[in-house]
Amino acid sequence: MRQGVSFEADGKAHVLRFDVNAICELEAAFGCGTDEIAARLGGDGKVPKIADLRLAFKCGLAGALSLQEAGEVMQAAGGVKRASELLGEALALAFGTADEAEAPGDARGKLKAIP
Repeated sequence: MRQGVSFEADGKAHVLRFDVNAICELEAAFGCGTDEIAARLGGDGKVPKIADLRLAFKCGLAGALSLQEAGEVMQAAGGVKRASELLGEALALAFGTADEAEAPGDARGKLKAIP
């Protein structure tokens, strides 16, 4: 079973998961590697762009959601702050270092939730 973060939005179960294919989709969508993506998602200490969070969220959700639909799922899951927490948790799981990273965080503990 592939690891992911389960959550509910609008009464529907979802899993945010970054397997190899989702990470490749994420890199293609952002046009850069995972280090730069982590920085853009808040790992550089700056508040990330909401559009970047939505794009990452879309890549981590199974299925062919549009950006608009991914944003709606984010909102229904608890808003931007909760979505950034879910992203951090899912990325930490993807890199196999959930225990080492500051939750939420990526493999290097960089990705932080929006305050």
